[in-house]
Amino acid sequence: MPETMPNGIFKQAVEARLKTLLTEPAGASETDGSLYKAMSYSALDGGKRIRAFLVFGFYLACKADGDLSVAADYAAAIEMMHAASLIHDDLPSMDNDDYRRGKLSNHKVFGEAGAILAGDGLIIKAFETAASCSHCSPEQNLKAVRVLASKSGPDGMTGGQMLDIAGDTGKINGEMLEKLHTLKTSCLISSACMLGCIAADAAEKKIKAAEEYGRCVGLAFQIRDDILDINGDPEKMGKTLGKDKKESKATYPALFGMESSYKICKALTERAAETLGVIGDNAAEPIAALKRLALYLSERNS
Repeated sequence: MPETMPNGIFKQAVEARLKTLLTEPAGASETDGSLYKAMSYSALDGGKRIRAFLVFGFYLACKADGDLSVAADYAAAIEMMHAASLIHDDLPSMDNDDYRRGKLSNHKVFGEAGAILAGDGLIIKAFETAASCSHCSPEQNLKAVRVLASKSGPDGMTGGQMLDIAGDTGKINGEMLEKLHTLKTSCLISSACMLGCIAADAAEKKIKAAEEYGRCVGLAFQIRDDILDINGDPEKMGKTLGKDKKESKATYPALFGMESSYKICKALTERAAETLGVIGDNAAEPIAALKRLALYLSERNS
């Protein structure tokens, strides 16, 4: 697989929508403007846009002749939620990281209080955006908000972050580690997949299949992250490596060894590909693209 994400058109679509949503309102005060600058700093920092790819990918897998603008608000919402989680993750009271994606973390530029508010602002803006998508029905928007809330709240990503705070190898076993990674990483990835189906007004069985794909891909993604923290290239990763071992954090390599971690990652990727049979024709390009993405995420070097 190539070292870069094959999602040029999707990336352009979501970034154009994010720029519109995060443009400082006309007549905003200096204080308002500073908040928007802090929000934009992290949300428009040129990440891979994996979650946006999944929203658009599942939308087209369910509706091959669809217009990307229909799913753009949901894609932007998930990217804002993800950016908020990274801002909060990097805070001194959390993971205490000075760099994210090759540049200074939000709190290093805007201060800790500014970063907290930027994250809060992005979370609320994400819900506002999903709730008010003009291309989808009120029923679809309600379903989208429910998915976003359940997958990012205490029974999802936020709950996973809480578990991660106490995540050292002496306290966490394999079952607990799977739960931690599933909540912290897989839940938001699952929600992206589900939002794509909701934008296409797909049947419930397809939404469920998308959720399972996201669970598998997200868990494989996090295991790969654990591996790269040991043998990755800091320049390619754009962040400090080796922190997991230094802080005695529970990881798949630490609990199961490197070889087993590779095997688990591969099995999850294969399971993710299997779920796509429920979504659509295996020969169709959107399905093939989602299979390629799953493989890319499990073998990536950055």
